[in-house]
Amino acid sequence: MRFGELRFRDCGACGLRDAMMEILWSRMSVKGADLRESPWAVLACPRCANLTTIKLVRMDTSPELRPHDPIPLEWHVMIERVFPDAEDTAYSVGHLPDDIGKHLKGAIRVLQAGVPSAAAVQLRRTLEAAAAAKGVNEPRKPLVHSIQKLISEGYVTKDFEQVLSHVRKVGNMGAHHTDEDLSESDARRALLFTVQFLRNLFEVPGELMALESDGEESGDSSKESTVT
Repeated sequence: MRFGELRFRDCGACGLRDAMMEILWSRMSVKGADLRESPWAVLACPRCANLTTIKLVRMDTSPELRPHDPIPLEWHVMIERVFPDAEDTAYSVGHLPDDIGKHLKGAIRVLQAGVPSAAAVQLRRTLEAAAAAKGVNEPRKPLVHSIQKLISEGYVTKDFEQVLSHVRKVGNMGAHHTDEDLSESDARRALLFTVQFLRNLFEVPGELMALESDGEESGDSSKESTVT
């Protein structure tokens, strides 16, 4: 794509879709300590004014441009990384198993494409995969049974019962023909509920385990340092 086309993108900070961002800064080359060089750009969201930083791969070359020069709008570039990425912020979940993350990302993509019913179905599958990961999913029984087991076995608090039931009902609406249309706001709310549930189920325990592991390592090293 041409560099000037980068301004049309989703905002990873506030979620604004297809925004026309302002290119505040760009540079042909930023050199790291390992002497590798990469072009970079900084854009601003017109709604929230937060910044998006983009690391690029330069496709065109020109001896007339110097490393500190701005990137020409007509130059061809390829995106290497975006900070923050639209999918990496509001809906990010740490320590999430790959199979569950696949369903979650699928829900995000189809919701962004304007198909809330398909997003709802993917969210229901996300819950089923999460229950299976904890060993409480029984394929021949309804999802509500798995939700109750997640609560009874202490994986999440009872406060999540209504939240998960809402996601399950939205998923049913998306999967079956009904007289009631599923709106984008309904699907987006279900997505946020699902993300919060996954964070409690996987991210929080994962971070605690990492904290304990770091503590054990620091404890071991302190013991070694006191040995004479």
